[in-house]
Amino acid sequence: MAKKKAAGGLGFNMAEEIRSLLREDPTMTGRAVIDALKRKYPNETIKDSSCSVAYSNARQKLGITGRGGKRKKATGKKKTVRRLTPAATGRVTRSSGLDLSAVEQAQKFVSACGGMKNARAAIDLLETFQVSGS
Repeated sequence: MAKKKAAGGLGFNMAEEIRSLLREDPTMTGRAVIDALKRKYPNETIKDSSCSVAYSNARQKLGITGRGGKRKKATGKKKTVRRLTPAATGRVTRSSGLDLSAVEQAQKFVSACGGMKNARAAIDLLETFQVSGS
């Protein structure tokens, strides 16, 4: 079935004309395409907005991408980035004054107690005895 004429009373197919202009020169800007169409069809009324939409769609269909220049950075409210704070664990570091043998002894103690929960319970119990005994 043949394509119907454009509804706006245009005597030409604007999208096809834009595609042909872009095939000739893919670097043409939207304003240059509009000006070329107005020069080629001076008696026709060409709306800039509809021509811009047709220009954008034609670039997509022809696979013309990219802007050529650098993109501007987004201006506006910056997002706040929440960083996770490290948990307050009793990790052994070099600055804590413990040496490797103390860590090995603690590991043996945990395995002798039957796990970390039991070892912590034993340490808590020991702490209560020391506080009440002083």
